[in-house]
Amino acid sequence: MRRALEQETQALGCADAAARYVQSLFAGSSATVNLMDYELRLYHTITNVGELSVGEQHHPEGEYYSFDAFPATTQQLMRGAAYRASLFDPDCPPENRAILESHGKDSCMGAPIRSNGRPLGEIWITRVGGSPFAENDVDLAVACGATLARHLVRLPPISAG
Repeated sequence: MRRALEQETQALGCADAAARYVQSLFAGSSATVNLMDYELRLYHTITNVGELSVGEQHHPEGEYYSFDAFPATTQQLMRGAAYRASLFDPDCPPENRAILESHGKDSCMGAPIRSNGRPLGEIWITRVGGSPFAENDVDLAVACGATLARHLVRLPPISAG
């Protein structure tokens, strides 16, 4: 992943490369990079790759999700922790169940993109069919998020769309 990201000179290209990498690494159906806008308390989706659901775009313009709509996710990311959820789990958090169902996916895993102790966003990976994400996937996903963060902070920022 590091080698692929080192070649990128723009943050959006870096996010695309990271999303493609984690989608392949985790045998995901799709992968998304969301950045956090603390002032507006929103997640800003900057790239989607893989098998996209109806209405999803590779580089969406104006796709935002409120921190308040994803309280468990936001709490995990703020702590620097990853999360995973599956429709097959009766304890799947309602916020994850709703977005998985709306995207036609069965399971997801989110990992923080974190620099100097502050979350910059998340990498979100989904699956359709097959097995849900495992506990041992979480540590690797966190490492991928940290690698992406190291590369994003050296590049010009992505402007809001």
